[in-house]
This record gives sequence, C-alpha cells and structure tokens, in this order.
Amino acid sequence: MRSESNTGFNFFAEFTSQELEQKYIESDFDRSRSYTRRSGTLGFSLIALYFFVDWIHFYTLPYAWAFLICRLTPSVVGIPAIIAAGRMKNQKLFALIVSGTELITFYSYLATLFLYKLDDVTLQCIYVAVFILIVFAIPNYGLHNLIVCLIIITSYFAAVFLTVRSYGRFLFIVQLFAISVSMFFSFFSFREVNILKRRQFLREMQLRELLNTDGLTNTMNRACFDTILAYYCHPIDPSTAKFSLVMFDIDDFKHINDTFGHDMGDQVLIKVANLIKSLIRRGDVFARYGGEEFMVILPNATLPMAASIAEKLRTQLESAFGEEIKVTASFGVTGYEEGDTVKKLINRVDNLMYQAKAAGKNRVFSD
Repeated sequence: MRSESNTGFNFFAEFTSQELEQKYIESDFDRSRSYTRRSGTLGFSLIALYFFVDWIHFYTLPYAWAFLICRLTPSVVGIPAIIAAGRMKNQKLFALIVSGTELITFYSYLATLFLYKLDDVTLQCIYVAVFILIVFAIPNYGLHNLIVCLIIITSYFAAVFLTVRSYGRFLFIVQLFAISVSMFFSFFSFREVNILKRRQFLREMQLRELLNTDGLTNTMNRACFDTILAYYCHPIDPSTAKFSLVMFDIDDFKHINDTFGHDMGDQVLIKVANLIKSLIRRGDVFARYGGEEFMVILPNATLPMAASIAEKLRTQLESAFGEEIKVTASFGVTGYEEGDTVKKLINRVDNLMYQAKAAGKNRVFSD
C-alpha cells in the first residue's frame, strides 16, 4: 500500500508518480468537466449580458461593429467550446480547449483596448488581476494555467505601451507588481488546494485498499471478490460471458497449525498466496476467500483450459515447500453457464473441491 508520507508532488501540485497522477485525473475528471461546463456557461452568459449594457455607451463611437465583434466573440466562441470541453473524454484535449478559450476571451478584451485606447489603466490592471484569479479557479493543468497567465501579462503590457501615451515607468512597475502578486497568490493557492485534494484522494484510495484487501496475505478479500464475481455473472451481454472459477483449499491445514504453530501457518498462507499470484495470468482475479480457502476467476478461459491451469497451480504448490513441511491443496474447477448466479457458481465449485478432498486430496476436480 502506498504511504502518504513517501508520495511526492511536483511544482505544479501533481503526483510525482505518473501512475498515481493518472488515477487521480480519471477520478476527478467528471467533476472537473461538470464544474467547467456550468461555471463557463454562466460566465460567458454574463459577458454577453454585460455587452448589451456596454453597447448603449459605445454604439455611437467609431468602429462600433469592431467593438460588437470583440465583445461578442468570447460568448459566441466560449459557450460552445466550454460545452464541448464538458463532454470531452480526453483530459489533454479538455485542457487545451479550456486554455484556448481563456486566451480568446482575453484577446477580445485587448482588441477593445487597441480600438479605443482606454486611458484608465488602473481599471484595466484590476481587470487583468481578476482574470488571472479566474484562470486558476477553472480546473486545468498547473503548467497550462501558468503559461496562459504569462501570455496574458506580457500581452497586456505590450498593448498598454502601444496604446497609452502617458504610461510611465513608475506606473508600469506598480502595475507589474500588483499583477505579479495576483498571479503568485493565485498560483500558490491553486497549488495548495490541489495538493490537499490529492492527499484526500490518496487517503480514500488507501481506505478502499484496506476495505478490499486481506490483511495477512495482501490479496483481495471475500467481500471484494464477491462483488467482482457478481459483475462477471451479470455482464451487459450475457451471451458474451465466458470465464471459469477455481477454488482450492490447503489440505490438512489444521495439522500444520497444530504441529508447527500458528505463526508457521500464517507463513504458509502468505507463501501460497504469493506463489499463486506469480503463476496466474495478468487479468485473473485472485482472492483469499476465508481461512485456508482461495478463489481465482479466469476470464475468457474454457473449462479444459481452467482445469489445466489449476493442475499447474497444484503441482507448483506441491513442490514449493521443503522436506520439513508438506503443503498440498485440493482444487475445484467450474465454468460459467448462462443463468448462473454467484451463489450457484460458488456452491458448484465448492462441491467439486470437496469431491477432490474426498477422493484423496491434492488433486483437481472439474465439471
């Protein structure tokens, strides 16, 4: 199990482990899309509403149609883009659409600044600082947010120098300082919030692992196995269901405990579990079902194939322990049949396993 103390974060508040970061993104993606779709649609609708208020003051000025285009562009482009981003399945494409929409919105504002050479640069500076806060409030990669904000700041000062004649060095330094403070505050707030969210995700993931894992053998436990088996028994298309179920029980395990002690019994269970995990295929589902009983789901395995796999497990298990202690197991193997329930399958494989024990133990019985 991954410990929170040895899990690191990079500068952009992402897990240093790419595997862990991908799991977090997958778990958080639906929430991010929903939030972006709702907040983005509301924001661009307010921009469109504000345009009609602003239009009363600007429709008599030169370039009125250019002003119309500049002010309507964010809403005309932004609302469909945000709705599309909200339906995206690809996280990277989602992030690019969000970043692109943010830049289009900002450049439409800069175009207005160019058209009318607005002299109230203090108000414009406040607009930029607020826009930076909004950028970091929208779910996106930290690197994307930082690049968007650096582009915004550079473009803003370039536009001001080109359009405002009275713009002096002192005012530039003051505004640069104010906008920089806004960006650093936004970025480090974004970083702290995202680290907290990832730590919470890690705690929840650890809790799920504890609930689904057998504490001794570090394999799946019975409750989790039954849930997965139920999923296999009730596929979307029943005609495509094809899997086999293997159940085995360590022979004379009580004798091992009585003769060598419970500590040795625990070590036997751990070694058996580790051996089986090393032998089964990737995609097979293995669990400790209770006491000295274990289960394996073999997806896409016919009954003869499953019986062959069980025989391999039996022989490897028989030879895995030394002369001092003899460990064998009896196996039952059954295949899924249409209409099978979890209870039917387990009863059938359990009966087969006990038939193997009754026939002399250390053998495989199948349907």
